[in-house]
Amino acid sequence: NRNADSIDPRLWGSSEQHMYVSNYTYNNTSQVGNRSNTGFEAFIMGEPFRDEEEWFNGCKLNLEIVDSVFENTVTDAIQLTNYGSSTVMDVVIRNTRIRNPNPQQAGGAISLIAQNQYNKGSRSKLLVENCHIIDSKRYGIAILDRSGEYSATVDLGGGALGSKGNNRVVNSAAGEVLVVNANPIAKHNWWGGSAPRLDVEGESSSVEFRPTLDADPEKN
Repeated sequence: NRNADSIDPRLWGSSEQHMYVSNYTYNNTSQVGNRSNTGFEAFIMGEPFRDEEEWFNGCKLNLEIVDSVFENTVTDAIQLTNYGSSTVMDVVIRNTRIRNPNPQQAGGAISLIAQNQYNKGSRSKLLVENCHIIDSKRYGIAILDRSGEYSATVDLGGGALGSKGNNRVVNSAAGEVLVVNANPIAKHNWWGGSAPRLDVEGESSSVEFRPTLDADPEKN
């Protein structure tokens, strides 16, 4: 019952990493691992972890996940965690299917923790396009910034990063999108035929989701 993330890129000091994941399949049918056992986790370490010599400062991660499948994860399927200071995380997820995750960390099938309450000056970008997120036991997508700096640019469709949307987020137990101190753009998506269920925290937080798709992209 240990943590054994399927793919777990790590950076050290002020390093830079570029990663491209394509045609990858993850299916945890036996439900092994604990609440940290993701299908994919990009983790940039910082406070409150005790090993200060491993904290990141001024790192940069460029990550692209395309044409991949994540099924039956025992926690968040794709988790993106930026605890570094003055650190940049740029992530693109396209043409990827996530089914039946059980998020137990940030709370989403796709989760971005852009900063925590200890780190400052970082920036995270997340583009999601043509993805199917099905049967999450919590949220479809979770975006959190505990620093209050609103440091994340999240484009799920129609936003500044150029996402065309066309995402399908359906049958999430708690809601489609969780937002804490962020302003994701989420236009041109299918939420099951109605408006998405949103949990939004933060005085300046918002989710722009209109217009939505008129038809289920799975049936087109």
